[in-house]
Amino acid sequence: MELFKGYDLNRDGFISIAEFEPMVQKLLSDELMNEEVDFSFAEEDVDPSEEVLTLEAHFTPLQQETMKNAQESQSSRYVTALSGLNAWTAPNQAIAGFHVGLFKPFFPDDVTPVGKPYTIIKSNLNLFSSTLSNNRFYPPKVKRNEVVIHRLLSMFHKRPFVHTRFGPQGAKAVIRAENEKYVDIVFRIHAEFQLNEPPNHPFWFTPGQIVGNIIATKDSSHIEHFSLYVPTNRSLNVDMEWLYGSSDDSNMEVDIGFLPEMRLTSPEPSMQVAIYGEGGEVLFEPENHHSKKYREAITWDFAVTTEEAMKAIELQFYPFKRGFPACRRREEVSPQHPPLGCTGRPVMLRFGADFERDISRESAAFPVQMLISLPNGTVIHEVNANDMLDESHESSVSVTELLSDPLVTVYTNFLTEGVNRAKRLGFFPQ
Repeated sequence: MELFKGYDLNRDGFISIAEFEPMVQKLLSDELMNEEVDFSFAEEDVDPSEEVLTLEAHFTPLQQETMKNAQESQSSRYVTALSGLNAWTAPNQAIAGFHVGLFKPFFPDDVTPVGKPYTIIKSNLNLFSSTLSNNRFYPPKVKRNEVVIHRLLSMFHKRPFVHTRFGPQGAKAVIRAENEKYVDIVFRIHAEFQLNEPPNHPFWFTPGQIVGNIIATKDSSHIEHFSLYVPTNRSLNVDMEWLYGSSDDSNMEVDIGFLPEMRLTSPEPSMQVAIYGEGGEVLFEPENHHSKKYREAITWDFAVTTEEAMKAIELQFYPFKRGFPACRRREEVSPQHPPLGCTGRPVMLRFGADFERDISRESAAFPVQMLISLPNGTVIHEVNANDMLDESHESSVSVTELLSDPLVTVYTNFLTEGVNRAKRLGFFPQ
């Protein structure tokens, strides 16, 4: 009877098809139906001589008052949908130890110069794969480079998905600095979390990005520093989506909000640790076990700034941000041909923030409205994010575009059309 009540969401005394499907998902073992996976297979025996890095998780819950529909958050419909979000008030693991060999995927496979991006986890999205289903509860098994990302994100919540449902997807990195002994690697991850338990419908929590850096010896045998966090430099940094039905075609609610803190930090460098037997006897005790290990002062021989490294990674995730030849730096453009705001950043700075807000407000729509405007504020092309996503699913592309993210193709076409419209108005030489 309790099982029946748990799945009879509307308390009408009947189990509808919509209410029955989550039960099926829980009972069937087919991975497509998304049974919870035991991730202990990813645990490895640690070589006593290998160092261990201790990480601490810091988490402050999402500020729900920043959500667009915050005023509705106390309604019964929202309380059910947001149950997983409301329950997520602390990290899944406050502290954990990881053997340093686990972090090898952060290092490039080949000799890579400072400032050149490389891939940790590649995107699986293209026109042959479509976006992943919203109607899932549990992460699939992870393999190879995915293991370390899953282990790290599991410190925040027990259901991280290493591959997001839609692009950008994956993880990339750049060697920011190096000397003869050490490297400083900057990385960016796109991942998400599913917060709800059956019989409630899935609730997807997708940070805008997860970034960090690792300072380690070049042979990856020692880690001086590790950090991973969701940036908080913007007023909204998390996308949330949840279903009100049992299939991908069901009504989906979309919202955005601000997450004050989601961070992993290393309180000290990696070190060897003592190993004890079942009876408490010491099986292995390293020389440094009773002494505090302090971080070294490191001087770099070759380096780029963190901003330059992050920008290089960003262009890997968003190739269209490289822009077009017409989108040159402001100081390189003649007064007769002022630039378009085609890189996503407004170019109307001289008019002031209030002017920019007024111009944008006229065409704004939730969740995101993308505009291309002339320097005088005239909007010459616009598209809503939801419409763009729909177009990326429906559009036909050339053979040369088949292996790219369809959303990238659609957005590139959007930018190209904006530049062409500006040319027709005489803002760029033909």
